[in-house]
Amino acid sequence: MARTKAAVPYHHGDLREALVRNAAREVARGSGEALTLREVAKSAGVSHAAAYRHFPSKVALLAEVARGGFDRFAGALTTAAGGASLGARITGLGRAYVAFATSEPGTFRLMWSPELKPFTRFPGLAEAADGALSVLLVALDDPTLAVPPREAAMVVWSALHGHALLAMDRQLEGPFGVNDPTITVDVVAATLGRGLTLAAARAASPRKSH
Repeated sequence: MARTKAAVPYHHGDLREALVRNAAREVARGSGEALTLREVAKSAGVSHAAAYRHFPSKVALLAEVARGGFDRFAGALTTAAGGASLGARITGLGRAYVAFATSEPGTFRLMWSPELKPFTRFPGLAEAADGALSVLLVALDDPTLAVPPREAAMVVWSALHGHALLAMDRQLEGPFGVNDPTITVDVVAATLGRGLTLAAARAASPRKSH
């Protein structure tokens, strides 16, 4: 009687990691919206029932992919935010922001997907997103600021995020004829730095008597 080869089961952590890795690969390809948990399970060589033991839904799986994206994003921002001056730090943040968005567009879009809100629904996702925000808060904690660091972070984040989306969708090429978004992000960063410190500089300078 022929002996059948027993299937080698995944260890608990191995299967979970395989599911996240396979889903991340599809997200990177731009297939995140059409992704199903059944397909990810099949690509890992297991039944969808086995996948459900680790992730109750496709959204939960994508949230874990997004969490990994935020961790890498925060790491890239941290590395770039080491400049000695406020302007240098904002420029470094801007370059890192655009570089991450344009190199991982699928993951970047997923990270900000409304489908994942609120982040607190998923283990570790809110903490990972806050980790990226904390890099901005630390980098912008500067005595030359005209506004509190948290307000400055909101302004810088809004501008850099919008610029990154424009760069991803190649929207800067038409009106500005720019093929390299690192050129325009430096202009955005420099303008932000000047604007956030100008009011403070004016307040500190003595008024001229008339």
